[in-house]
Amino acid sequence: MRHALSAAGAREVVTSLWPVGDQAGASLMTRFHREVHAGVSSDRALQLAQTAMLHNRVVRGVGGLVVQGRVPRAVHPFYWAGFVLDGSLD
Repeated sequence: MRHALSAAGAREVVTSLWPVGDQAGASLMTRFHREVHAGVSSDRALQLAQTAMLHNRVVRGVGGLVVQGRVPRAVHPFYWAGFVLDGSLD
């Protein structure tokens, strides 16, 4: 998939190295996109999102609704650590 997106012109692609759970993936990507939208570089945004997951400071988003808060238990790195950024780091 990464190669197809790059061939189609995507400069940067965030992919997962293994299958991840929907809730953890949605939380990570919500935080990632919030950081990018705020002007943070993609690599730093991914780092901040993963650090937030590590420290249980996640943002959960469903259908555009974003609610900040803590989840009852830590999200194991298996569910979010496989995300990597490929592409240019402008």
